[in-house]
Amino acid sequence: MSCARLLYWGSEDRQMAQRLRRAREQLTLQDVDFIEFPGFDHGGCSSPEALAHVVVPAVAGWLEQSLGAEW
Repeated sequence: MSCARLLYWGSEDRQMAQRLRRAREQLTLQDVDFIEFPGFDHGGCSSPEALAHVVVPAVAGWLEQSLGAEW
């Protein structure tokens, strides 16, 4: 199935960050994109402030770039 794929995480979620960094090359070959948010852990990326000012704008920008303005 052809579709845009994105993985994002907070760099302070050390266990997940380490796993994704190790798999990054293989996943990149499968057209998976990545956004890593420095200074955030899982809970931090989910906070209302981070979602409003950091995460959602970054994901929306990725969607527009990947799928076009009409996504």
